[in-house]
Amino acid sequence: MSHKFEIDGVVLKVNIWDTAGQEAYRALNRTFYREAKGGLIAVDMSVPPKRDSLEYWYKEFTAYADPKCQVIIIGNKADLEKDPETITVLEEFAQSKQIPFFEVSALTGINVDMAMHELMSLITQKYYKDPENPSNSPLFPKRQIQNVESVRLSYATIMTDKSSGSTSSCCPKI
Repeated sequence: MSHKFEIDGVVLKVNIWDTAGQEAYRALNRTFYREAKGGLIAVDMSVPPKRDSLEYWYKEFTAYADPKCQVIIIGNKADLEKDPETITVLEEFAQSKQIPFFEVSALTGINVDMAMHELMSLITQKYYKDPENPSNSPLFPKRQIQNVESVRLSYATIMTDKSSGSTSSCCPKI
């Protein structure tokens, strides 16, 4: 899935890949990590935490991604009853790694925009801003930004199969 974001005058073209943690695809994940500038580690907050799994995914991603790559933790299913131990584990993990943590709901859109904006801001600051001249991007010449497509991640997209006339709902998985 490809989107464009404008953050502090920098336009980012973003490709979002959901690796879903399935073991069958783990060998392919490293290919995606190499090019990544940012990553989301998503955890289901309605079930007891798996500390080892959280540590595994963080180490897996940071070992193969660019050293400047930005990571945030998102606890999904904020719209459901949350396991209190999971929240504690996620908060402590995020603090220990000095990375942001957001409670989100892919179903209702709670905090999804906020989490994505934070990740895009971190990426912009790390990769695209000149610390000595914040209004200048070291990778791109200064230019006017026009026709930037606004993306709201908190709403489902309805897709229609033109041949059958049927529709299906699809949400980005994070």
